[in-house]
Amino acid sequence: MMLKQNRYTKLFICSLCFFILGIFSFGYGYNLDYYKNDNGIYFLLTGIFLLIVGFSVGIFSLVKGFIKIYKK
Repeated sequence: MMLKQNRYTKLFICSLCFFILGIFSFGYGYNLDYYKNDNGIYFLLTGIFLLIVGFSVGIFSLVKGFIKIYKK
């Protein structure tokens, strides 16, 4: 059985992509920062930002999606 898709399901999938991108960016930035590369801090900050945005939008879309589905 497939999940009933609405705009919040699509938003959750998009936020999951941002979260995964944030994990990779954070790991790459940590590797650069470990070897004392000057650009490592930018990847670390971008990774942290993408993790926070992806997580918060994902939680929001899950809650709103479940409210919309079970409200009917």
